[in-house]
Amino acid sequence: MTVTARAHEIRRPALVRDMEFDRLTHLVRAARDRHGLVTELTGDPGAGKSWLLGGLAREARGDGVTVLSGRCSEAGAEQPFHPFLQALATWRGPGGRIVPAAATLIDVLGGAGEAETASFAGRHQLFVTVRRGLADCLAAVPGDVLLLLDDFHWADPLSVALLEMLIRRPVDGPLTTVVAHRPRQSPVRLRSVLDLGGVASVALGPLSYGQSARLLDGVEHALIRDLHDDAMGNPLYLTALADRPADDDGGGPWARGSLGARLLAETELLPGEARTVLDASAVLGDVLDLPAVAAVAGVDRDVACRVLTELGRRDLIRALPGSPGRLTFRHPLVRLALYAAIDPCRRSAAHRRA
Repeated sequence: MTVTARAHEIRRPALVRDMEFDRLTHLVRAARDRHGLVTELTGDPGAGKSWLLGGLAREARGDGVTVLSGRCSEAGAEQPFHPFLQALATWRGPGGRIVPAAATLIDVLGGAGEAETASFAGRHQLFVTVRRGLADCLAAVPGDVLLLLDDFHWADPLSVALLEMLIRRPVDGPLTTVVAHRPRQSPVRLRSVLDLGGVASVALGPLSYGQSARLLDGVEHALIRDLHDDAMGNPLYLTALADRPADDDGGGPWARGSLGARLLAETELLPGEARTVLDASAVLGDVLDLPAVAAVAGVDRDVACRVLTELGRRDLIRALPGSPGRLTFRHPLVRLALYAAIDPCRRSAAHRRA
């Protein structure tokens, strides 16, 4: 990976994704004449989904639209309706007070027990109540409402079911919903729901070289090509590489800094066995195979296989293109952050087994 000089000025990823942002904005504005439109925003970790949602929220507020925001997380994945409860809590009317109908909905969803959610009949009745409640909210506050749901790949099953209701039976009122998620990490149920007819889609692929150059405004042009290639067009990794101290060897404070913390947050809730296998993989390098991972981790091959499958589901590990049976990390920076975080004694022991 190329050692680089620190960037002078780095733009926000949203500012270089003009086409995607314009399409997203167009879809949201067009939806004001078609109540209930749902749009999905997809992309890998670090692609800029949250930045685009933030830009969309600012633009919508500037147009007088009420913006509601909810974010999912792995830690909250067991709480039913978590992102919707978050969003409803931000629904404020004149004077900054929560809309009474929204407060009622929070009580309904927050108080839903097994009797309301375990059976199809119970969920149906609950969602009928929620649908009416949303219509009451929309009638109580003038103007359009934009619902932004971020990191929805971590959504609990009942939130996915509620989203399906919003798609199949749009609420009577000016509500537009944008759902951001990572397709590789999204459960089959969510992907099937978003494949229903009528859901528009905006996908964030890798940045072009021109977009990378604009993002790294102030970086020497001679460095940009290497930075772009090393980052694989990912804006988060691109800006991190550009801000990397020239004397950093990949295992220093940079790898343990803000980017490292963000990457390591994805592994916080991993059980000990999975973390052992992941650390062994980081020691082995960018190209992995099952026998080597099992040997360095000190676990049975069946255990290593099961854990690697789970790490693949989390998109920490991917199949290596063109190399059957070989695996690799989602990005070399993921491996660097993991490697830097391993206890030095454990790391030395793993190297001896490698």
